[in-house]
Amino acid sequence: MPRNFAVRLSCSKGDGDTWVTLADREESLEQVFEQSWDFRCREHGEQRGMPREVIEIAPVDAPASQTGRSISRATGGLAGVLLGSGVTYGLAYHNGWQPLIPPIAVVGGLAAAISIGALAGLYPSLRAANLSPTDALRAL
Repeated sequence: MPRNFAVRLSCSKGDGDTWVTLADREESLEQVFEQSWDFRCREHGEQRGMPREVIEIAPVDAPASQTGRSISRATGGLAGVLLGSGVTYGLAYHNGWQPLIPPIAVVGGLAAAISIGALAGLYPSLRAANLSPTDALRAL
C-alpha cells in the first residue's frame, strides 16, 4: 500500500533544512531514511543529501488542477451573468420596458467573477506556501 512521507534534508552549507514531501511511495520508513535524495535548496540550488528526519504523513487528496479551478470560476461567473440577465429581462417584461443589457456588462461580469475567484484563492495558497508540509498537515 503506497504511503506518504515528509523528509527533512539539510542544506550542505548549513543554511537550514528543507522539507520534501514524497507521495505514494512503496518503500518503508527505514528504506526512505537510508536513501540519499536530490532536492533544491533555496540558497544553493540542487543538492543531494541524507534525511535528518523522516515522518510518515496521512494521505492527502490531490488538489484540483489549475484548469479545473479556472473552469469552476468561469462556470460560476457565467451562472451569475445568466441569472442577472434573466432577472433584468423579467423585471423589464413585468414593467413593460424594453430590456437593454450592454455586451460589455456581460463580459465585465464574467471577468470580475474569474478575477475575484482567483484573488480569493491567492491568500490561502500564499499562507500555505510558507508552512512546512508537516505543519500544513497538522492543520487538517
